[in-house]
Amino acid sequence: MAATIHVPCPVRLGKVKAGGPNAELHMYTTEKNLNKMEKLLKNGTEQEH
Repeated sequence: MAATIHVPCPVRLGKVKAGGPNAELHMYTTEKNLNKMEKLLKNGTEQEH
């Protein structure tokens, strides 16, 4: 019988320390805040055009 390796799940991610939209997006992702993520991504694409 083969040995199994136990991997803790979910794996904890670090935090983005630099400010700005990248840090906000990371924070909203870890909080699973879909509405704020969508707003931030939508604003980012509007500014690029």
